[in-house]
Amino acid sequence: MYTRLCYVSQATKPDHLMRKDLMDIIDEAVEFNEQHHIFGVLYYGHGYFFQCLEGDQDQVEHLFYHRIRLDRRHKNTKLLQCIRISQIYFDSWNMKYAPQAKALMDFFKDSEKPIFNPYLINDEQLPKFLEALYLD
Repeated sequence: MYTRLCYVSQATKPDHLMRKDLMDIIDEAVEFNEQHHIFGVLYYGHGYFFQCLEGDQDQVEHLFYHRIRLDRRHKNTKLLQCIRISQIYFDSWNMKYAPQAKALMDFFKDSEKPIFNPYLINDEQLPKFLEALYLD
């Protein structure tokens, strides 16, 4: 059994100043996650982050509670989901970065969200959002 943990947060800097921080976050995540057998996806848009982490429960929860929540590059961290799973969905990526692409734009359009605001993703929409992230 594995754990899937999904959370959302807000960037502490305006969009136009986030490029370097975003690249640093991705680089750090790939390196750390590879060493700790953690997989997942990160999406950033309109000043918001969405991240899904999958792997060993202790590793995933330690990463979230002792590193991610303390990171000053974002604020207002909200846990959306922390569940046990039998199979890792994002097993091809230690940290996939999902840019804005057709599957994601279709998700926003279908869920009647004019812009990305992950705080509005509900339990019913979360699997569809993860699928859109997987496809892009």
